[in-house]
Amino acid sequence: MTAQTLAQRLPATWRAFTAFLRAPSVLEPAGLRAPGSLRVMGAMLGLHLLGLIVLLGVIAAWQKFAGIGGPEAFDMFPAKFLIPLAVIGAPLLEETVFRGWLRGHPRALWLLLCLIVAVAIPLQVVLSQTQTLILLVGTLFAAISGSIALRKRPAAAWFTGNFTLIFYASALVFGLVHVFNYGTPTLGVLPMVLPQVWAGLTLGYLRLRIGLPAAMLVHGTSNALALALAGLTG
Repeated sequence: MTAQTLAQRLPATWRAFTAFLRAPSVLEPAGLRAPGSLRVMGAMLGLHLLGLIVLLGVIAAWQKFAGIGGPEAFDMFPAKFLIPLAVIGAPLLEETVFRGWLRGHPRALWLLLCLIVAVAIPLQVVLSQTQTLILLVGTLFAAISGSIALRKRPAAAWFTGNFTLIFYASALVFGLVHVFNYGTPTLGVLPMVLPQVWAGLTLGYLRLRIGLPAAMLVHGTSNALALALAGLTG
């Protein structure tokens, strides 16, 4: 069987995803209610999980070779909060922050910028509490006013023209953020976030093809299955 024949036997959604990765572009989301959307979500969930299984085998071998421990981030939360956080909280927050703006609407990009500024302000040790509060209130006002002013603006030409770089950068950044799950980041930890980079690609495609809720649902389902597997294997 040739590679071309094998590719033709893959599900149509997988072939479409592969074609998208060769030349990422801003898509018009079909929506959850569109015919075939659930089928696409199911196929992408299967591909998402298949990729994670392969990558988890790879990083398990690397983890043993490099002597890297498991992620420490989950130890910060009580067990009773872990399931709702992983299945509901993380998908809602992470999909909004990392993929909510992927269609390039100026309104979404402005809100993302305001969020980054709001997170950075409290980290500035030179600011007093009063100055920090004033800047945070100003950022909130800017977010609201900018959101209203930009709500009908289409995607900018610079965004669509550089979308390939933007799409892959979003997946890479999503993965790199998770190095902090392992305490102090080191070069040896970088391979450990390959599953998150893969998730950035699959969930990013779902966000663009079906919509942000689809990415959230698949993200939450994947986390739920991972927790169930972790519980069964101890």
